[in-house]
Amino acid sequence: MFTSCPGREKDLKVRYIKCPSCGTEIEFFSDEPKRRCPKCKKDAVYSEKDSCIYWCKAAKDCLMRF
Repeated sequence: MFTSCPGREKDLKVRYIKCPSCGTEIEFFSDEPKRRCPKCKKDAVYSEKDSCIYWCKAAKDCLMRF
């Protein structure tokens, strides 16, 4: 069990996407695969390939925590 992300970048990138359900802007950090929309409460998935879930060797173990 991890207490923090073992592959975490020191300089996280911030991205914004529109909620696919209501259009509200949602802030994502580069180590987050999904977030809940603050307005409609539905999950939004961040799928850009520079997310750590695509390149980090520990991603599978980290994602199992959620």
